[in-house]
Amino acid sequence: MSTLLCPLAALAVNVLTQIIVFRFRRGTQYFRSIVESFLSGAVAFVMLEAMVLSRGNPLNRDMATAFLVDAPTYLALAYCGFAFIQLGQTSIRIRMYSEIVSTRSGISVEELDREYDDKALMRERLRRLVESGDIVEKEGRYFVGRKRFLLFSNILFFAKRILLGREREFE
Repeated sequence: MSTLLCPLAALAVNVLTQIIVFRFRRGTQYFRSIVESFLSGAVAFVMLEAMVLSRGNPLNRDMATAFLVDAPTYLALAYCGFAFIQLGQTSIRIRMYSEIVSTRSGISVEELDREYDDKALMRERLRRLVESGDIVEKEGRYFVGRKRFLLFSNILFFAKRILLGREREFE
């Protein structure tokens, strides 16, 4: 196997793990399944790279260069895979379309307004974050509770700054 295939094979492990774990848990612990699948792909990547690179001279600078190129390639592919998976979870247009397709009688504008009201969506997301302990509400202000999302969000914000050239998340 060429080192060029290692990031692709690791991405395949990442995606297959996501599918298996998500289905095994019947859709619960979504964020955890994302992290676990990324880590399983990363472990597969390191193992594949080690296997491929061990077949040559360990002091060869070309092998070190290959690893330095392949590691960011896997990270970029994993990020794209995550973004693709998130598309179905977060895109309101896709969710609305799938709901309209699933009903024979159609959906009225009033029903869509109730379901997809921006303020209601924000309140629901805040409620979930508070219930999970990820944020804490004190005297009408929100603070970070558990820091399990902090590293992940910093990585995503950093990747967006690098890839999209944005200084802030919501520009």
